[in-house]
Amino acid sequence: MPKPVRNQPASTRDFQQQQLPLVPISKGRFDKGEPNLHDGEDLDVPTFLRRNMILN
Repeated sequence: MPKPVRNQPASTRDFQQQQLPLVPISKGRFDKGEPNLHDGEDLDVPTFLRRNMILN
């Protein structure tokens, strides 16, 4: 038996999700300290930025 289709309000039905603008930010108080390096990678930088990943 098929599931009933629920009617959505017009405001959510026509909604297009936008991409979150993720830009590199400063390290704040850790900016002056030595970076945490492992195999040449700065671990203070978020993984998605280090690996050039696109988040969906």
